[in-house]
Amino acid sequence: MSSIEKTIKTLKKNGAREPRIIIMGAGMSGILMGINLVKAGLTNFKIYEKRSTIGGTWRENTYPGIACDIASYFTPTVSSLIRIGQGAFHPALKFKRTLSGCLLNIN
Repeated sequence: MSSIEKTIKTLKKNGAREPRIIIMGAGMSGILMGINLVKAGLTNFKIYEKRSTIGGTWRENTYPGIACDIASYFTPTVSSLIRIGQGAFHPALKFKRTLSGCLLNIN
């Protein structure tokens, strides 16, 4: 159990109200924030997305050859960082698959 999880558990035990949380955007960061809130014991949140599907930057930008423009050897997942393949400048499809995989692996 992380220190954040311990703190939240202690606060709840002592009668503290759970905060309402709003997450703007269902891209990689928004989805992972929601997952980590649940893991920490916070469930009073909503993720707002302007489109009908998840994906953020990786959904919006669809031009030919789209790829990460900074060196990225790892990407965050539900429980850790994973290596996303050889090389550093990965195509958008790898990030889209990783994000979809995060949602499929939520317990």
